[in-house]
Amino acid sequence: MSKSNSVVKAALLLCLSIFVSGSRCQADDVKARAQNVLERQQPDDYTSTSEAEKVLLRAEFKRYKNEDDGRGVFSRRAAQELVKLGDSETIEHCIREFLDEKRLPPARRAAQMLELATDPAVIPRLSEQIFAEDGVEPVAETDVFVSPKSILATNVIIAIGAKAPQLPAEARESLQSLKQKRPEERRTVLRRWWRENQSAFGSQQYSRVTAAR
Repeated sequence: MSKSNSVVKAALLLCLSIFVSGSRCQADDVKARAQNVLERQQPDDYTSTSEAEKVLLRAEFKRYKNEDDGRGVFSRRAAQELVKLGDSETIEHCIREFLDEKRLPPARRAAQMLELATDPAVIPRLSEQIFAEDGVEPVAETDVFVSPKSILATNVIIAIGAKAPQLPAEARESLQSLKQKRPEERRTVLRRWWRENQSAFGSQQYSRVTAAR
Protein backbone atom coordinates (compact mmCIF):
# COMPACT_ATOMS: atom_id res chain seq x y z
CA MET A 1 0.00 0.00 0.00
CA SER A 2 1.41 3.41 -0.94
CA LYS A 3 2.10 6.05 1.66
CA SER A 4 -0.63 8.32 0.29
CA ASN A 5 -3.14 5.47 0.55
CA SER A 6 -1.99 4.92 4.12
CA VAL A 7 -2.76 8.55 4.88
CA VAL A 8 -6.27 8.24 3.46
CA LYS A 9 -6.87 4.99 5.36
CA ALA A 10 -5.64 6.50 8.61
CA ALA A 11 -7.81 9.56 8.10
CA LEU A 12 -10.90 7.49 7.41
CA LEU A 13 -10.20 5.32 10.47
CA LEU A 14 -10.15 8.50 12.52
CA CYS A 15 -13.54 9.42 11.05
CA LEU A 16 -14.87 6.00 12.06
CA SER A 17 -13.59 6.44 15.58
CA ILE A 18 -15.43 9.76 15.77
CA PHE A 19 -18.62 8.03 14.63
CA VAL A 20 -18.32 5.08 17.05
CA SER A 21 -17.63 7.25 20.05
CA GLY A 22 -20.48 9.58 19.18
CA SER A 23 -18.10 12.51 19.43
CA ARG A 24 -19.38 15.91 18.42
CA CYS A 25 -16.01 17.53 18.07
CA GLN A 26 -15.70 21.03 16.78
CA ALA A 27 -14.23 21.42 13.29
CA ASP A 28 -10.98 22.62 14.90
CA ASP A 29 -10.63 19.21 16.57
CA VAL A 30 -11.04 17.52 13.19
CA LYS A 31 -8.38 19.76 11.72
CA ALA A 32 -6.05 18.87 14.60
CA ARG A 33 -6.64 15.16 14.00
CA ALA A 34 -5.92 15.64 10.32
CA GLN A 35 -2.72 17.46 11.21
CA ASN A 36 -1.66 14.56 13.41
CA VAL A 37 -2.25 12.13 10.55
CA LEU A 38 -0.16 14.27 8.25
CA GLU A 39 2.72 14.60 10.71
CA ARG A 40 3.04 10.82 10.99
CA GLN A 41 3.80 10.60 7.25
CA GLN A 42 6.55 11.85 5.02
CA PRO A 43 6.20 15.52 3.94
CA ASP A 44 5.68 14.60 0.27
CA ASP A 45 2.65 12.39 0.98
CA TYR A 46 0.38 15.41 0.65
CA THR A 47 1.09 18.69 -1.03
CA SER A 48 -0.42 20.68 1.85
CA THR A 49 -2.00 20.30 5.24
CA SER A 50 -5.38 21.21 3.77
CA GLU A 51 -5.39 18.02 1.71
CA ALA A 52 -5.21 15.93 4.88
CA GLU A 53 -7.91 18.08 6.44
CA LYS A 54 -10.15 17.58 3.43
CA VAL A 55 -9.94 13.79 3.69
CA LEU A 56 -11.38 13.92 7.19
CA LEU A 57 -13.83 16.72 6.68
CA ARG A 58 -15.28 15.38 3.43
CA ALA A 59 -15.81 11.96 5.00
CA GLU A 60 -17.67 13.53 7.93
CA PHE A 61 -19.72 15.75 5.62
CA LYS A 62 -20.81 12.81 3.47
CA ARG A 63 -21.54 10.61 6.47
CA TYR A 64 -23.80 13.04 8.28
CA LYS A 65 -25.16 15.53 5.74
CA ASN A 66 -28.62 13.93 5.65
CA GLU A 67 -29.03 13.59 9.41
CA ASP A 68 -30.95 16.01 11.60
CA ASP A 69 -29.40 15.05 14.95
CA GLY A 70 -26.20 16.34 16.51
CA ARG A 71 -24.09 14.71 13.85
CA GLY A 72 -26.00 16.72 11.26
CA VAL A 73 -24.82 19.82 13.09
CA PHE A 74 -21.30 18.46 12.93
CA SER A 75 -21.71 17.91 9.21
CA ARG A 76 -22.47 21.59 8.76
CA ARG A 77 -19.33 22.48 10.70
CA ALA A 78 -17.33 20.18 8.46
CA ALA A 79 -18.93 21.75 5.39
CA GLN A 80 -18.02 25.23 6.64
CA GLU A 81 -14.38 24.25 6.93
CA LEU A 82 -14.41 22.63 3.49
CA VAL A 83 -15.91 25.74 1.88
CA LYS A 84 -13.28 27.90 3.56
CA LEU A 85 -10.62 25.55 2.19
CA GLY A 86 -12.09 25.97 -1.30
CA ASP A 87 -13.14 22.32 -1.64
CA SER A 88 -14.89 22.20 -5.04
CA GLU A 89 -17.02 19.15 -4.23
CA THR A 90 -18.56 20.75 -1.15
CA ILE A 91 -19.03 24.13 -2.82
CA GLU A 92 -20.79 22.44 -5.74
CA HIS A 93 -23.06 20.59 -3.32
CA CYS A 94 -24.01 23.88 -1.63
CA ILE A 95 -24.65 25.60 -4.96
CA ARG A 96 -26.92 22.76 -6.14
CA GLU A 97 -28.75 22.74 -2.83
CA PHE A 98 -29.34 26.48 -2.99
CA LEU A 99 -30.50 26.46 -6.62
CA ASP A 100 -32.69 23.35 -6.39
CA GLU A 101 -34.20 23.76 -2.95
CA LYS A 102 -37.74 25.16 -3.01
CA ARG A 103 -37.98 25.56 0.76
CA LEU A 104 -36.34 28.71 2.05
CA PRO A 105 -34.80 27.45 5.34
CA PRO A 106 -32.58 24.82 3.61
CA ALA A 107 -31.75 27.35 0.89
CA ARG A 108 -30.68 29.80 3.57
CA ARG A 109 -28.41 27.18 5.18
CA ALA A 110 -26.75 26.56 1.81
CA ALA A 111 -26.40 30.32 1.27
CA GLN A 112 -24.76 30.75 4.66
CA MET A 113 -22.21 28.10 3.69
CA LEU A 114 -21.51 29.78 0.36
CA GLU A 115 -20.92 33.14 2.03
CA LEU A 116 -17.70 31.61 3.38
CA ALA A 117 -16.34 30.96 -0.13
CA THR A 118 -13.77 33.20 -1.81
CA ASP A 119 -13.85 31.83 -5.38
CA PRO A 120 -15.34 34.42 -7.80
CA ALA A 121 -16.30 31.58 -10.17
CA VAL A 122 -19.24 30.89 -7.81
CA ILE A 123 -20.76 34.31 -8.54
CA PRO A 124 -22.02 33.62 -12.11
CA ARG A 125 -23.65 30.42 -10.89
CA LEU A 126 -25.93 32.46 -8.61
CA SER A 127 -26.34 35.61 -10.68
CA GLU A 128 -29.69 34.68 -12.22
CA GLN A 129 -31.21 34.40 -8.76
CA ILE A 130 -30.70 38.08 -7.95
CA PHE A 131 -33.13 39.05 -10.73
CA ALA A 132 -36.03 37.03 -9.32
CA GLU A 133 -39.05 39.18 -8.49
CA ASP A 134 -39.74 37.56 -5.15
CA GLY A 135 -40.02 40.61 -2.92
CA VAL A 136 -37.77 41.89 -0.19
CA GLU A 137 -39.44 41.21 3.13
CA PRO A 138 -38.64 37.97 4.99
CA VAL A 139 -41.15 35.18 4.46
CA ALA A 140 -42.56 33.05 7.28
CA GLU A 141 -41.83 29.38 6.64
CA THR A 142 -41.82 26.50 9.15
CA ASP A 143 -41.96 28.92 12.08
CA VAL A 144 -39.00 31.01 10.92
CA PHE A 145 -38.66 34.13 8.84
CA VAL A 146 -36.32 33.83 5.85
CA SER A 147 -35.34 36.41 3.24
CA PRO A 148 -36.43 35.73 -0.36
CA LYS A 149 -33.98 33.82 -2.53
CA SER A 150 -32.98 36.91 -4.50
CA ILE A 151 -31.84 38.57 -1.28
CA LEU A 152 -30.04 35.42 -0.13
CA ALA A 153 -28.21 35.25 -3.48
CA THR A 154 -27.39 38.95 -3.26
CA ASN A 155 -25.83 38.44 0.15
CA VAL A 156 -23.77 35.47 -1.04
CA ILE A 157 -22.40 37.31 -4.08
CA ILE A 158 -21.49 40.34 -1.99
CA ALA A 159 -19.78 38.18 0.64
CA ILE A 160 -17.73 36.29 -1.94
CA GLY A 161 -16.85 39.36 -3.99
CA ALA A 162 -15.78 41.32 -0.92
CA LYS A 163 -13.18 38.60 -0.10
CA ALA A 164 -12.14 37.28 -3.53
CA PRO A 165 -8.44 38.10 -3.93
CA GLN A 166 -8.70 37.98 -7.73
CA LEU A 167 -10.93 41.07 -7.81
CA PRO A 168 -9.44 44.58 -7.73
CA ALA A 169 -9.31 46.17 -4.29
CA GLU A 170 -11.75 48.90 -5.35
CA ALA A 171 -14.32 46.31 -6.40
CA ARG A 172 -13.92 44.35 -3.16
CA GLU A 173 -14.26 47.47 -1.03
CA SER A 174 -17.36 48.64 -2.89
CA LEU A 175 -19.04 45.26 -2.42
CA GLN A 176 -18.13 45.29 1.26
CA SER A 177 -19.83 48.67 1.61
CA LEU A 178 -23.05 47.27 0.15
CA LYS A 179 -23.53 45.24 3.32
CA GLN A 180 -24.52 48.46 5.07
CA LYS A 181 -27.39 49.20 2.67
CA ARG A 182 -30.99 48.10 3.02
CA PRO A 183 -31.81 44.79 1.25
CA GLU A 184 -33.75 46.34 -1.63
CA GLU A 185 -31.09 48.96 -2.40
CA ARG A 186 -28.35 46.35 -1.99
CA ARG A 187 -30.04 44.10 -4.55
CA THR A 188 -30.68 46.97 -6.98
CA VAL A 189 -27.04 48.07 -6.93
CA LEU A 190 -25.83 44.49 -7.30
CA ARG A 191 -28.07 43.89 -10.30
CA ARG A 192 -26.56 46.92 -12.02
CA TRP A 193 -23.04 45.83 -11.03
CA TRP A 194 -23.60 42.34 -12.44
CA ARG A 195 -24.84 43.67 -15.79
CA GLU A 196 -21.71 45.82 -16.04
CA ASN A 197 -19.34 42.98 -15.14
CA GLN A 198 -21.00 39.88 -16.56
CA SER A 199 -18.56 39.63 -19.47
CA ALA A 200 -15.54 39.97 -17.18
CA PHE A 201 -16.78 37.09 -15.04
CA GLY A 202 -17.70 35.05 -18.11
CA SER A 203 -14.14 35.27 -19.42
CA GLN A 204 -12.65 35.07 -15.91
CA GLN A 205 -10.86 38.36 -16.47
CA TYR A 206 -11.36 39.37 -12.88
CA SER A 207 -8.92 42.27 -13.04
CA ARG A 208 -11.50 44.04 -15.24
CA VAL A 209 -14.25 43.89 -12.61
CA THR A 210 -15.39 47.39 -11.68
CA ALA A 211 -16.67 48.80 -8.41
CA ALA A 212 -20.33 48.58 -7.43
CA ARG A 213 -22.02 51.99 -7.59
